[in-house]
Amino acid sequence: MARPGRASTVIKSLSAVLSVAASQAAMAESESAQVWSILEIREMIPSEDAHIMLDVDGNASGSSGCNRFHTTITQSGNILTFGPIAAARMACPPDTDGHEQALFGLFSQPLSLSYHVLRDQIVLTGPDGTRLVLQRSE
Repeated sequence: MARPGRASTVIKSLSAVLSVAASQAAMAESESAQVWSILEIREMIPSEDAHIMLDVDGNASGSSGCNRFHTTITQSGNILTFGPIAAARMACPPDTDGHEQALFGLFSQPLSLSYHVLRDQIVLTGPDGTRLVLQRSE
């Protein structure tokens, strides 16, 4: 007969393995070029036009809600690093300009990646705890 403490440890371990497997399956499914809406940048809500498209070749492009941009992404474990950003430089309204500066500021540092399967969201977190929340677009 198994000890009660041992059974709960096995169940917790199995739960953790299934959770990781589900996350990896969801990420593999999203490996083809996908468009992600930007829901939150540093606790700010950007315009509805803000989005990013990620592809399997490590390229990212999109819109900050005002200007279009292009960059590259490398991944090491759960850390994403963005390359130099090429962006249009149109004049933006003050609130949109602030969102763009926050977005590009986050892209300038290594970001920790987490994926929420149930919400179909990617959360990128900077070293100081600031977040970029992406939702898969239909």
